[in-house]
Amino acid sequence: MNQLKLNRRKFIRNSSLGLLGAGIQGNESMMENPGNKPVSLPEIKEYRRLGRTGAMVSDIGSGEPYSESVFKAVLDSGVNFVETAESY
Repeated sequence: MNQLKLNRRKFIRNSSLGLLGAGIQGNESMMENPGNKPVSLPEIKEYRRLGRTGAMVSDIGSGEPYSESVFKAVLDSGVNFVETAESY
């Protein structure tokens, strides 16, 4: 059986390059809009009861802890399920 001559430095370099390439490809594909079709934003379909609290929360939630403008836009769209944590 052939053993690969792969040391730690080569492994980290090759892994980093692979992840970087995947990240670039992922960003490009997310930005594509085939045929320049209008992009529709998700809409709240229903409000659901949150456990035994009786609170009705939107079926779409948000978790943006830093951008006030994004937070205001989320609230204006009817989303009331917001969870912002320092880290996960």
